[in-house]
Amino acid sequence: MSEGGGLAESMVDGDKLPYFEDISTTADSEVPDSPNATDWSYPMEWLCPKTDPLVDTSISWNTPSPDISVCLQKSLLVWVPCGFLWLLTPLLIYRLYRSKSLYIPHTLLNIVRTVLGTGLGIFAGADLIYFSSRNSASTPDLLDPVIRGLTWLLVVGLVQLGRVRGARNSAVLWIFWFLYILCSIPRLYSQVRRELDPDSPSDLTEVVSNTLTLTIVVVQWILAFFMDAKPAYAVGAEPPGTQGRVHWLTSSTLSIGPDDSSLPCPETTSSFPSIITFSWFDSLAWTGYKRTILDADLWDLNPRDQSATVAPIFDSNWGPKLIAANLTSREKVDASFSVGGEKVVIETGNKKSKKESLSIFVPIIKSFGLSFLVGSVLKFFHDMMVFIAPLLLKRIIAFSEPVCEGCTQSPTWQGILYAVALLMVALVQTILLSTYFYWMYLIGLWTKSSLISAIYRKSLSVTAESKKGSTSGEIVNLMSVDCQKIGDILPYLNMLWSSPLQITVAIYMLYQILGASVIAGLVVMIVLIPVNGFSAAITRKLQVKMMKQKDVRVKKMNELLSGMKILKLYAWEPSFMKEVVNIRNCELKILLNIGYLSAAISFIWTCAPFVVSLVTFAVYVLSDENNVLDAQKAFTSLALFNILRFPLSMLPMMITSAIQASVSIKRINKFMRSEELDPNSVVKNDKSDASDAILVSNASFDWGENGEDTSTKDVKDKNKKKGKKDPKKNGIEANGDTKPEAVNGNGNVIDGEELKLLNGNANKPKSVQFSLQNIDLKVPKGSLCAVVGTVGAGKSSLL
Repeated sequence: MSEGGGLAESMVDGDKLPYFEDISTTADSEVPDSPNATDWSYPMEWLCPKTDPLVDTSISWNTPSPDISVCLQKSLLVWVPCGFLWLLTPLLIYRLYRSKSLYIPHTLLNIVRTVLGTGLGIFAGADLIYFSSRNSASTPDLLDPVIRGLTWLLVVGLVQLGRVRGARNSAVLWIFWFLYILCSIPRLYSQVRRELDPDSPSDLTEVVSNTLTLTIVVVQWILAFFMDAKPAYAVGAEPPGTQGRVHWLTSSTLSIGPDDSSLPCPETTSSFPSIITFSWFDSLAWTGYKRTILDADLWDLNPRDQSATVAPIFDSNWGPKLIAANLTSREKVDASFSVGGEKVVIETGNKKSKKESLSIFVPIIKSFGLSFLVGSVLKFFHDMMVFIAPLLLKRIIAFSEPVCEGCTQSPTWQGILYAVALLMVALVQTILLSTYFYWMYLIGLWTKSSLISAIYRKSLSVTAESKKGSTSGEIVNLMSVDCQKIGDILPYLNMLWSSPLQITVAIYMLYQILGASVIAGLVVMIVLIPVNGFSAAITRKLQVKMMKQKDVRVKKMNELLSGMKILKLYAWEPSFMKEVVNIRNCELKILLNIGYLSAAISFIWTCAPFVVSLVTFAVYVLSDENNVLDAQKAFTSLALFNILRFPLSMLPMMITSAIQASVSIKRINKFMRSEELDPNSVVKNDKSDASDAILVSNASFDWGENGEDTSTKDVKDKNKKKGKKDPKKNGIEANGDTKPEAVNGNGNVIDGEELKLLNGNANKPKSVQFSLQNIDLKVPKGSLCAVVGTVGAGKSSLL
């Protein structure tokens, strides 16, 4: 029986076993030699023989010379990498067939890959024949070569399929080779150890076969670092060399021709290891280190990120929404008259129309939702790996503490294993987090480009009536500010679910260490939640006010720049400058309030982890005299509290940013719901034999939806909101007599005078919408025409 001293450090006054706390021993478990350790085994009788259980801690953990069972070597250590490849093969094949049909000729690299894959299949077949001829062969002995043989055939097929479809590198195969190497190292170690031990049974043939297999796999993994040759041609009717190339990883179309760009982005020709480590960026970083980066040093934009690539994806989902909203036609409202004919009842219904429900939110999700989901998966795995480090830290502290009297010191290899595992966890965490942020920033860039493109095209097709509600300054703000806010929030949007997840897991693990004392810290966090809600409400109001002030400022600046000549001639610079500065000061005042509020909230949530840890430790120590805050509990708890800092500080910021982004989405939706010009209202004649360049016959053009003046309507709406009465009702009675507060002939209220209209029973004439009636215009080709008329006659409207 092997020693079990690895569990000695935590056994004080009936403490639970730190490694196998809740695991019940099986019937085949052996009794440990020392009182501070326990051994257990899991036989899995349907797969493993009784003499070789799947897991046996007496030989794999509680021993100075660890080993693993043969059944585990030939089952799980083979199934994990092979299962990974078989699981992702459908996705890989789908991506290959989605890409353009490209072809890579036979090169030395893909030939060597194919030959080595075939060699692995031959070794697997030889192992199957060898173990089948043995009478003592067990089920794992036969399953191992069968699974490996089928996997090697799949690898050869994927290599050739990737060559035919133009895939120069495969991320799935690179990860598969790496996993297989990691799982094969313990197997090779165990076989060599048994071969060197004269008292242990050994099989030299199996050792040689596994050694050669592992060597070939290592060579395959090294070859996966290199890119295959460029695709020679595309399968299609176009001549070779003129078709668009496709990025091997993202399936995005690359630039046409191999030499059409003087400085292409190296990411498109980088392998998977280069992409996850960002080594393709090294050349530009070194250039910036040696000297200032010039415009000539910058690479061309990756075709995957160009607006010409992402905008059509968004348009394909946005277009059907626009067609369903039917923005080119006026909305018709059903009306019915009452019996007396004196009242009109409008029947509009409570259901929102397609135009009112039109939003960019759903098309964005349909366009980039799958890519966003990939980033969410990366974030989830990163969040789960964050909590591995505190557990390893706890084991390292327990390993380094002096053992109790009569207990056995833990084997040295366990401490080395903890340290290496801590390093590997940190490395994988860094790769996952950097890849996540890079991918999410790309999605933000795609979303921003798509929205800017859609808003710009919308501004070219809105009607004249809709332009009254959206000035050029507001449209510029939509493209420069609102789209930027939406793009900036996407990399951190997952924190809305990631922060609660991390907080929940951290609180649970703290409860396992400190018990009910962690509830005190949880109460402190709950108390801080209303503070966050209050700040979010204030921030939303301030954000809306600031955006309105920004629209006014941009509009004023556009007017000044357009009329700069008149401004200079009349020397109006100081007065207009004062007006712009006043508007900017109002905007800065709101921005300053937002800054003060954000600083206060950030300070509170930065101090929150320290306050939570202080309260928790104080309650834990003072609640019971038996609660001792030793190094293991203190440092592990501090590590978990340190994990709490990021979600606790990011969650309120994310809620504030989400509110700001929601304001931007509403502003964009309001503009995108504006009515559009009907392209079918104008018929273009392609005939070149017509003698007239422009021909208008008996045409009428109207501006505005109703006869009510817009300014008067706005004044009425404001008066209604403020609770004021209608000036007409306040100054003119039904019979035409006036009260002391009356209106003059222009509809202006005159205070302090009692006036009477000359025609007391006359009503104020309604303002008529501007229109051009019965226009006949004929402009011959090549003629010079001039439109002459008085001010306000409609010359510009005609043009």
